[in-house]
Amino acid sequence: MNQGRLPDFLIIGAQKAGTTWLTVQLQAHSDVYMPAEETHFFDHPDRYARGLQWYAEQFVDGAGSRLVGDKTPEYLYLPERADIPEGARRIHDMLPDARLIVVFRDPVTRALSALNHMITRHHISPLHSPDALLLGRRRRRLPWPVIEAGMYRRQLEPFLELYGRDSVLTLFYEDEVAAEPEAGLNRVCDFLGVSREIDEGQVSRRPNRPRRSRIGLAVEHYVPALSDWTRRQDWRFPEYYPRLSERARRRLYDLYEPHNEELFELLGRRPAAGWRFVPENRDP
Repeated sequence: MNQGRLPDFLIIGAQKAGTTWLTVQLQAHSDVYMPAEETHFFDHPDRYARGLQWYAEQFVDGAGSRLVGDKTPEYLYLPERADIPEGARRIHDMLPDARLIVVFRDPVTRALSALNHMITRHHISPLHSPDALLLGRRRRRLPWPVIEAGMYRRQLEPFLELYGRDSVLTLFYEDEVAAEPEAGLNRVCDFLGVSREIDEGQVSRRPNRPRRSRIGLAVEHYVPALSDWTRRQDWRFPEYYPRLSERARRRLYDLYEPHNEELFELLGRRPAAGWRFVPENRDP
């Protein structure tokens, strides 16, 4: 019986920062195997309790591949989890020789993307104001600490201390996924020690975001039995994506600025756009 194998590398985050795109690119590489689903081994206590052999079995189909990888973007947030003490060390103790990949994204746009994800999966009603959900009294309704997940330095630092800088690759979503995806993928291939194998027709694609309307999402949230009917009618209504007021956007950028600067200092570089507030009615 094939017992599987443990991964050689992990894509540990950040959430809503292009990790699915990166996984799709690596799944197409002839030397790399990554499972179709996220394992959530280290961040789900019930799965972690199943042990090392269960984890290895998730990669049984990659037994003949040169490299095997696991993508679970929640791993980056493990150092913040009070219910999982020393979460980064949990990974290192089991995979001390693994290579880690982290993709960072402007924390404000990342937070909005995370909020949209929660709304489209009906964890939160679309009728709530995004301002109130991220900065106001509705924030306690969020099932995940969306704001805290964008404070990257304190999440990354424990991994750097355990693995060392040479074993951790960091990318900026805006520069190395959105603007120059080929360059970003080449950096990943070089880091993993595999050939620069790029599918020209695939590298510029992004996972499609389903077109949803606010009224359709609200009906599905409150009356799930009408979901099929709602999806057939959704095209009749304006597309919805959560938007913050200018005042709330500025507040969020002000909130994240010191955390961003700490990350840039740690990395020794910064994204081209700087992750700064730009009024929506002006050019960047």
